[in-house]
Amino acid sequence: MIKPTVGRIVWFYPPSNSQSAGFAPPEAGQPLAAIIASVVDSSATTIVHLTVFDAHGVPHQMPYVQLVQEREQAPDAGRYATWMPYQIGQAKKTAAACEAIKPDPTQIRVHCLEVALRTPGVNGHRDVLAAARAYQDAIEGAPASAIETKCYSDGTSAAGLAPLPDLSPAEQAVGAPEPLPGFANGDFGDALAALKCGAKVARAGWNGKGLFVYLVPANSYPAQTGAAKSFFGDGGLVPYTAYLAVKNVDDTVSTWAPSCSDALAEDWLIVE
Repeated sequence: MIKPTVGRIVWFYPPSNSQSAGFAPPEAGQPLAAIIASVVDSSATTIVHLTVFDAHGVPHQMPYVQLVQEREQAPDAGRYATWMPYQIGQAKKTAAACEAIKPDPTQIRVHCLEVALRTPGVNGHRDVLAAARAYQDAIEGAPASAIETKCYSDGTSAAGLAPLPDLSPAEQAVGAPEPLPGFANGDFGDALAALKCGAKVARAGWNGKGLFVYLVPANSYPAQTGAAKSFFGDGGLVPYTAYLAVKNVDDTVSTWAPSCSDALAEDWLIVE
């Protein structure tokens, strides 16, 4: 069933004996274009208030019209609305796509067990328990929200029972890098190493107050622009690679790449 919302277009079939003054009916059996003005709460049938455009394009108010969903019986006397065939087809495609991307509990269990077997020490024991919980929840029907997908700063990703660890399996195995001590008059190599450890860096020669650079690790974010939604889908996740960002003097943030002078400078320092 397609959920009606204000502003959507439907087809309206007027009463078979419609003789209203000033209302130009369509040809026999043909619908008229209509816009949903509001939706009436009804448990038995879907009732909507419509603005209907007659055969001459003149708008008319049609309150309390039944919106007949697919496979529902339309009233014999007319005065009802339906979805357009295109809308029904799109709704079916969307439902099929959502069904196709549902996580497979079997694959999630296998992934959790693989991670646990690869991860030594305390984290390994924790992941074994997480895999066991994932196995139990999959059998009992865990909600989809219990499954988390996370992208890590080393370029890897993982899927399993939420919450996932903050470090990737590889980072857990070797240990997280220790933050670098503060430095001054460093070169760009020092700055880059500090950025990879999560520090904020800047040049002493920059005049902007509060200006600093930091590393944004790879991650996935919901699509926001029309271009992204057209490719990844409305509500889809866009996988961003790691990049450098700069906090500007006006407290805005933008992407950043070093200039030749920045790369050769020796006045880099860590910003506390």
